[in-house]
Amino acid sequence: MKRFPALAVLACVTVVAVLSGCASMSQPATSEIDSVMVARVEQAARQMGTAVIWVNYPTRTVTPRAQPAATK
Repeated sequence: MKRFPALAVLACVTVVAVLSGCASMSQPATSEIDSVMVARVEQAARQMGTAVIWVNYPTRTVTPRAQPAATK
């Protein structure tokens, strides 16, 4: 098995980190927490005498809002 020098590994990790950071910069959020679903589930849990611990909140898709044109 061939070993890579530490500098080459560091360079690869840096490139991957920069590229993944740039890829996620300009995407608008298209989902938000579905508060209606959260309320329904928590109400049902309270009626049954149990508690809910959310690991991942349920989300719903939303349409991105149009940004107003910049004036100069």
